[in-house]
Amino acid sequence: MRKIAIPITEDNKLAHHFGRSKFYEIYVFSNQNEVLDIQLLEANYKRACKSDIFNVLAKMGVRYLLSDRIGDQASKKCDEVGIKVVSGCSGNSSGVVLTFLEYKC
Repeated sequence: MRKIAIPITEDNKLAHHFGRSKFYEIYVFSNQNEVLDIQLLEANYKRACKSDIFNVLAKMGVRYLLSDRIGDQASKKCDEVGIKVVSGCSGNSSGVVLTFLEYKC
């Protein structure tokens, strides 16, 4: 099983900046890349890098974070908890995940 987190806006588009996202979609995939579940995490942090969002995502089993922009400090914190960051993504959340799976797997 694999979990991928995406910071999103209220209309399911990838948030432009990880640290200011209010919502995260957590996609849960089987080993055959079948979607098993999509979870919504609401995290009303003003600045994610000063919050515990990294530990929350890691405890949920997230191994990848797909983002448009993410700062160096946040990227380092993801690395410290075992979450690999892929930045430069854009579009709606499901399209971003499908593109990632197509090229990563």
